[in-house]
Amino acid sequence: MLLRMIIFLIALMLTNSLGAQMTVSLQQTIDSVLKRDPAVQASTLQAVQSRQLQKSSVSIPNPEVLAESPTGEFYTIGVMQSFDFPGAYVRQNQFQKEQTKLAEFGKAISSLEVKFQVHRIYLNAQYQFALLKLLQKQDTLYRSLSDAADKQFNSGKLDLVQKTFANIQYGELHLRYEAAKVEYTASLQQLALLTGITSAFEVDTLRFEVKREKPNVTLAANPYMAYSLQQRIVSRRLWQVERNRALPGFAVGYLNQGPISTPVGFRFRAGITVPIWFWQYSGRMQAAKTGMRVAEFQSQSQQQQLSLQLIAAQSSLSKATSALLFYEDTGLNQAETIENAAKKLFSAGVTDYTTYLRTLNDSYSIRFNRLEALRNYNEASLELNFLSGNL
Repeated sequence: MLLRMIIFLIALMLTNSLGAQMTVSLQQTIDSVLKRDPAVQASTLQAVQSRQLQKSSVSIPNPEVLAESPTGEFYTIGVMQSFDFPGAYVRQNQFQKEQTKLAEFGKAISSLEVKFQVHRIYLNAQYQFALLKLLQKQDTLYRSLSDAADKQFNSGKLDLVQKTFANIQYGELHLRYEAAKVEYTASLQQLALLTGITSAFEVDTLRFEVKREKPNVTLAANPYMAYSLQQRIVSRRLWQVERNRALPGFAVGYLNQGPISTPVGFRFRAGITVPIWFWQYSGRMQAAKTGMRVAEFQSQSQQQQLSLQLIAAQSSLSKATSALLFYEDTGLNQAETIENAAKKLFSAGVTDYTTYLRTLNDSYSIRFNRLEALRNYNEASLELNFLSGNL
């Protein structure tokens, strides 16, 4: 008997564990997506690639190895090597280092965008789950009222208008409930696609910590701003590189141009490269200088666009905060009061189905509006965190 009881308990535990759904937190979702997302991986490799290119920033031409017969009596081996102006190599190295910083900022932007996308999808899944629970509660109530109206109509205690109204109210609500289930399933499928989760899971309950004071948000840590400012630095470094390329270079070599008995000291040669084709250097410098102005205007445009988004997000948060505080302080209590009063009047026979259902609709509208305000508040807070670069 004891053995059978133990086997039964083990089977019950296994059944519960197989049927239970795991809860995936927002942070777990973000960590999983960052490891898998191809955009993040690409930006990471771009930063690695840029660091690898730093090794080739000092690009020296390959030496020329010559074999010739200067007097027609013997062959001799010679070597020639040319160099750019020394400052050019310094500028090239500086330019590549700034390019690496730019790639790092690009990586930060990719990570921020992925976090923002995951936050929005996760928040939508939380909202859809909360909406589904609320609709499920209302659907159960309206179904019982519709069934009761059918029974009372069949027994002659209710007229056709009230019975039809109850049926329509439940039918419309049930359609909304079914649509909410589809939306919630779709949001979970999106998270599963991003995270690679194959087993059944659910998200955390939608929560909030409303802040009554206005948050102080700046764009100082926004990677888009940092990226645009770094573009200005890179464009300036490129102009410096092009300017140094227009300076004379050097050439040294070893080659015997005389008899085989020519002393070694007279076999060396040295010279300079003369940049006489000035138009190609001038064109590159002018283009690089124009690039500096382009980067400057792009940086200003980026700051302007982000500032506009910041103003809009702060306005949205202010409106959402006011609405949410109303529903938390007053609205939900009023909805509860309306529903309880309507239930008492309906049970006492003072009101009919039509009046009772319309009152219930008003009560649930307040709850749905509160849920929408909560969603708007979280979305506005998310937008501000995104603009501040603190996700």
